[in-house]
Amino acid sequence: MSKVILKTIKGKKKFDELFKVGRSFREKDGYAVVKFRDKQEEQNRICTYYAVSAGRKVAKKAVVRNRIKRLLRESIRRTAKEKAESFACIEQIFLGWKKAPRHPKLIHLKEVAPIVDKLIDKAVETYGKKEKRH
Repeated sequence: MSKVILKTIKGKKKFDELFKVGRSFREKDGYAVVKFRDKQEEQNRICTYYAVSAGRKVAKKAVVRNRIKRLLRESIRRTAKEKAESFACIEQIFLGWKKAPRHPKLIHLKEVAPIVDKLIDKAVETYGKKEKRH
């Protein structure tokens, strides 16, 4: 079984490349931009770069935005641990959040994690369809 190493995306060039080449996926409260690997490398350790975002338009209070970002990071860690094979095709992923409650105690991991799972499943499914065509 392969192990996924998660690292944060750093630098303007990496973000520009991700948003230029990446495919976007939307879900009820979240969205993702995913850049796939050119060819699936068979390795024991797979490095996937990630970034999360909850903008000021989502929530005015920084406390709420920071909680959302923490929950997004934790849910991507859990998903990477549970679905390591799925992450083999993902080189970079950006997760964003669309709407937030007024108070930080009103949003929980059990609400965020399923949306992240669905976004990653959509991305992997799209990659699978692309591979079948070639």
